[in-house]
Order: sequence, then structure tokens, then C-alpha cells
Amino acid sequence: MSSFSMSKFCTEIKASAEALDWLEKEIANSPGPDFHDPCCHFSREDVGTIKVWVDPSYEEDGDPFELARAVAEMQRQFNITETWYITWAVVKDRPIVDGFKGGAAVCYMGRVTGIDPQVLVIETIEKLKSEELHLPRDGDPDTSQL
Repeated sequence: MSSFSMSKFCTEIKASAEALDWLEKEIANSPGPDFHDPCCHFSREDVGTIKVWVDPSYEEDGDPFELARAVAEMQRQFNITETWYITWAVVKDRPIVDGFKGGAAVCYMGRVTGIDPQVLVIETIEKLKSEELHLPRDGDPDTSQL
């Protein structure tokens, strides 16, 4: 039995009506993971807000990086200086040890920065271990106040 994973997300994008008009066209023409459907669903909530999502009730896979690329391009073209971010979950069709993953991307002034939670966990563990080397042990004099 093969296993598959899917990226799921739901968020909003706020910008001027002109910028969001451009973004709607970009999303509609952006390839999703299957290269046929758009990278996500979208709807205009009001003049200045688009809601974007991948329907969790279906076996749909979104492409958060394609969406982030489009948002970053919108920021460049329309001189948008507000940050925007997206977080997502990667879910599997069956339980797999350490199989739940996710990520985030931050768009700022036309640049996309990806964030991998597994990397953050490893960096946090390394930081905690290095701090532990400097903590006083039972019976050792407390030198933190020196």
C-alpha cells in the first residue's frame, strides 16, 4: 500500500483591490502539485481580502510555496511593505511515526523565507544542550552571579 501526503492550509491575504485583482489571476493560473489545478481555492471576502485554502475534506494537495511566490510577486509589483505569512500542515493518508510535518513561509517586500519546524526543533535542542553545559550541577558552586 502506497502512502501519500498533502499540504493543508487556510488563511487570508489583505491588500488593495487592484493588487488582489492581480493576485486572483495569478492564483487561478498557478500550477498546484498535480500541475493541473490551481495551488489552492480562493474567494474574495471583501474588496481588500482574499481567503485561500485547501479543502481538508477531499484528497486535495495545496502548494503553499507557489502561493507564497505569488504573494511575494504581488508585494514587489504593488510596493506592499506589510509582511504576510502562511503556515501549513502536511498530513498523510495513514499514521506513520514522525509522519506529521508542516512548515511556514514569510513574505516581506517581495522575498519568501521558508521555515522548517524540524530544523527549529533541532536548533532548539542544540541550544538547550549547550546551555546545559553551563548550568551548575548539584553540589557545584553557583557561579552565575559572579
